[in-house]
Amino acid sequence: MQANQTVFGISQLPSKKDKLQSWCKNCAKTTTSAYQKSDKGKQVQKRFSQSEKGKRSNLCRMKRYRKNNPDRKIAHSAVNNAIQAGQFPKASNYVCSCGCGNKAYDYHHHLSYEPEHRLHVIPVCKNCHRKIHKVVSEYF
Repeated sequence: MQANQTVFGISQLPSKKDKLQSWCKNCAKTTTSAYQKSDKGKQVQKRFSQSEKGKRSNLCRMKRYRKNNPDRKIAHSAVNNAIQAGQFPKASNYVCSCGCGNKAYDYHHHLSYEPEHRLHVIPVCKNCHRKIHKVVSEYF
């Protein structure tokens, strides 16, 4: 039985004798999310990301992302190459184009990652970039 199968919304874990967790998936997700946002959770995550295991985990995650999203990798590389060639200034030279007034951190591919739109980008701050992707992922 897979770990992600459920019975009446209760996660089943092959490692436990009865294969059931003591809380539902929604409660587990809410509790985990709250812990990760707490100071203690952030400290634990920071320690893990700086450990050898955390670095390997991050590297594997990045490799998997690049393998699964080759069009995005190529589009990001095109923007980085344009910046290095002097065709684009760094995003940090701009103010966020969403109107929040913060200093831009990165470029956002606002049309698509297709070849004809690879250099059609807008400078955005970290928070706005995260919000844009959250809205887009909820829409699609």
